[in-house]
Amino acid sequence: MSDYQYSKTYIAMLPPLYPCGAPAPSRASVYEDLAMEATNEFVEEWTMNDLPTVTRDFRSLLCPTTHGHLVTLLYPEARPERIKGIANVHDLILAADDVSISSAHSEVARKCTKSGLRVMQPKMFKDIKCTSGPQGDSLIQAYSQYSVSLKKFRLAPRADVHTFCEFLPIRYYDFGSVLLFSIIPYIHGIELSREESQTLHFSLVVLALAMILWNDVYSWAEESQAHIWAIMTELGCDLEPALTICRQKALQYERKYMSEAERLIATASTTPNVRAIARAITHVIPGFNLWHATSARYRSECPGMDVARKVLASPPSSVELDIAFEEECDRIYEGCCALARQHLGQDWGRWAEKVR
Repeated sequence: MSDYQYSKTYIAMLPPLYPCGAPAPSRASVYEDLAMEATNEFVEEWTMNDLPTVTRDFRSLLCPTTHGHLVTLLYPEARPERIKGIANVHDLILAADDVSISSAHSEVARKCTKSGLRVMQPKMFKDIKCTSGPQGDSLIQAYSQYSVSLKKFRLAPRADVHTFCEFLPIRYYDFGSVLLFSIIPYIHGIELSREESQTLHFSLVVLALAMILWNDVYSWAEESQAHIWAIMTELGCDLEPALTICRQKALQYERKYMSEAERLIATASTTPNVRAIARAITHVIPGFNLWHATSARYRSECPGMDVARKVLASPPSSVELDIAFEEECDRIYEGCCALARQHLGQDWGRWAEKVR
């Protein structure tokens, strides 16, 4: 059994749960401070090891990425000997975030490879076809469920739309999070039982989907907002009900994660490491929408952002985990495993061995 543990200090620093709609400026401050502290430490480790970056202003790129997605999951007092593994995951995320890395940053990709880092090229996501083979088909179909929900608010996709990133109004590179979040325990070197592996792996996939849907509603970089608004308008999308559905789906995935985590926490045989991971993330989940709401980019006057702010401020409806949703989660999980085995290679294989 690994000796890795979350400290009581780290757990205590995580933001507390708070009632929906309650003012929580201090909570936002705690989360931001914790994220920045861990981000700075990670940047120091990265630069100290002379690892390559995808932009000159590495800190400005890393900070927003870690704040919203990675910091509380990937840098909780990580053991020094695992830092290369953590850098590996961040490198994959950053490579996927930078849509031009496969061409404009080929030298960076070569340096990453030379440093022993696996670089996931964005082409991996661009080339996933809606009519692809079994390695991607179940994932595409499952993740398209909310697109079907939007049908009454927009026209059907154009006939010439073939790739996944064009098919949905979504930041397709966030798909990397779906694959990479699920190998967090492997990156940290945490040993798990078969049952723990299955439950935690599945729940982290669901968690990543919740984050992606929050991004769909709120995390549009200011320079992208006008472009995304134009695309959705062209598709005949009524933005307010569409974003409302996205938010409801995100809440549904959050609730699914919470139910899986609670099951892990309540099981007597669950190891302390796994229980700590599950409990820590349940404390972080309520901060997803708050993180987006406090970001400066949402003060933008770009088209559509007033609607996004309105959706964010409105009280959410209750969510149910019905049979159709459970089946959707199963298809997503199967598709994620298939894509991960194909694209993440041997590293994924060693982790997946514990899942099968």
